[in-house]
Amino acid sequence: MKQYKKIFFALLILVFAVVVTGISYADDKGNSALYFPGSQVSNDDYTYWYNLISLSDPRLYPLGFDFKNTSITIEAWIKPEKIPGVILAAGNLSARVTSDGFVLYLWKGASPNAPEGCHDNADYNCVKFAVKSNGAWYAATAYTPSDLTNGWHHVAGVLDISSGTITVYVDGNPLEGADNNHPNHKTGVSAMADSGSLFIGANQCITPEETIGGKDKSETHPGIKHWFKGTVDEIRLWKEARTQSLIKECMNQELKGEGSCKITAALATYLKFNEGGGSTVRDSSVNGNNGSFRYYKNAKKVKKDHNVRVGYHTQVQDPESLEIQDQANWIAGYPFSK
Repeated sequence: MKQYKKIFFALLILVFAVVVTGISYADDKGNSALYFPGSQVSNDDYTYWYNLISLSDPRLYPLGFDFKNTSITIEAWIKPEKIPGVILAAGNLSARVTSDGFVLYLWKGASPNAPEGCHDNADYNCVKFAVKSNGAWYAATAYTPSDLTNGWHHVAGVLDISSGTITVYVDGNPLEGADNNHPNHKTGVSAMADSGSLFIGANQCITPEETIGGKDKSETHPGIKHWFKGTVDEIRLWKEARTQSLIKECMNQELKGEGSCKITAALATYLKFNEGGGSTVRDSSVNGNNGSFRYYKNAKKVKKDHNVRVGYHTQVQDPESLEIQDQANWIAGYPFSK
């Protein structure tokens, strides 16, 4: 009997620790990541499907990633299999018009004056970080002379409202812009005055009709079809402008409780993707802003099936985009050195 009492009290202590400290013991399953198939398929009912992760809207959940009136830093490890593709997109979509927001994405090359603008050779690629504030889009472009597909790369976008700049980093470096029309960094950017939902792996909150840049040098915004194909790991969302030295120092290790690479109050959301199973990605910051995994198909004909509900934030009028619950595809994560 005494032995059972000891086990009972030990379990009580464990539950108390989880509730009070927010420790997620699912994180102990190993170094995993999420794979986004982004596959193009076709049959009688569906034309394509893709995956995404959604985070809580800070207007509804105060501990979510509230990016209004603040500097921000967006970080991720990615292993893309195709370009273009949206890594993260955030914004407030109302009446099919996006207020303020941002998007971090991969883009194909084109001529310097082309609407999508990246480089004067279509074989070249770039990583782009765009911010919308005060009704205008501003984009920083990092030209990547080598193909990023099929290898691990760290990408980061930084909005510094003190200097009015946005910068995109690839593997810790602010690579040169693609051309004079698409620099890295971009100046004259003010803080975002509105916040909203954030999605990983697809654009679900920015209207495809909107453009990045001015009237003369506009840039086509990545749309619904530019879902990410590949692996994503170590998403870090900060409410501060991280320096290059900090990004470079900390990108190759998980954040801990001490040292320069630690979890601080400025870390709004930290997704390590170490669950290795299930459909929830747990936030390892102090905010509990967990991610929810979703799977979408674009239907050729909508069936009246009450087990399949119409998705939200989809910008697809006819046919409808359907949200279907499905298991996440967990694979090995970025190989941090132990």
